[in-house]
Amino acid sequence: TNYEQALSLDSENMNAMMKLAESYQRLANQEPPGSELADELFTMCVKQYNQVTKRDPKNAKALLEQGKILFWSQKYSDAANILYA
Repeated sequence: TNYEQALSLDSENMNAMMKLAESYQRLANQEPPGSELADELFTMCVKQYNQVTKRDPKNAKALLEQGKILFWSQKYSDAANILYA
């Protein structure tokens, strides 16, 4: 994708990181819940949001979206750790 290409040129591009995570999330939401592809896309999304929060631990949007995905995946303790940190 364009966002992946942007990150290959500048691995610290926060805007590209957020947009890539959002793209993965939108694609995952279009798949049937629990499907292998949806799970893979949500995993990629969470990993991308992790990259954002490593660089900006107070990024509210990344934390909220990551927490919601983990909650929907029934990973309640992981979601709570993120949302209540």
